[in-house]
Amino acid sequence: MADFYFRMALLTGSKQYAFDGYATLKALYRNFGYGFYCIDYPVIIGLKALEQAGLDFERNQLLYDFKTTACIFLKNGLDFPKFEVNYEQSIIAPAVQFLCEVYLVTGDKRYLNGAQKMIPALEALQWHQPSYYMNEIAIRHWDGYWFGKRQTYGDVYPHYWSCITAAAFHRYAQCTGDNSYQLCAEQTVRNNLCLFFENGKASCAFVYPRRVNGETAHYADAYANDQDWSLMYWLLVNEKK
Repeated sequence: MADFYFRMALLTGSKQYAFDGYATLKALYRNFGYGFYCIDYPVIIGLKALEQAGLDFERNQLLYDFKTTACIFLKNGLDFPKFEVNYEQSIIAPAVQFLCEVYLVTGDKRYLNGAQKMIPALEALQWHQPSYYMNEIAIRHWDGYWFGKRQTYGDVYPHYWSCITAAAFHRYAQCTGDNSYQLCAEQTVRNNLCLFFENGKASCAFVYPRRVNGETAHYADAYANDQDWSLMYWLLVNEKK
């Protein structure tokens, strides 16, 4: 919601939208503290929206909050906290993206060095497989069970949250100038488009194994929920700003 408010502020010039984005993030910090590994902290866009709106006090306050969170991420390093599961790509990738964005707005290399140490852990969860279902797509367990209609266990390639890694690689490429990470990010979001079909319908996840617990699998789930996130990340990665 904070990301949405900030983008609306930039589009409309509304000071209220910018303040609403700020207030939303302050509520997050009041309720969850500084150690929450949140997906898509709107660091760059949030500070930009507040600056454009002339809310300098709020911008400085939010920058302090971001830097405080970044310091906790640096202290934790590769000791990632448990979240919905013990360890997964969607815990590591947001941390990398966040540290990269804080580096881009501050120029403090501590944050980039912290992201650099996390990159191998993130890369270990995906690779350059020949199938577009798996090429630069992070492994996701059981998303077809938790979000799908058939509730089938099994590895999911792709699932839209694999695009969080694309955002992390995109920001890392901006920080380091290493275009190989930008190319990987572009492959991730492009290959996630297989969740959308020519007739305009879509699927929340593709359960990849041929069989799971004796049942036939390798199917696109009938439910369509939240896969539009992959479109949002496609825009972010290909915006190249």
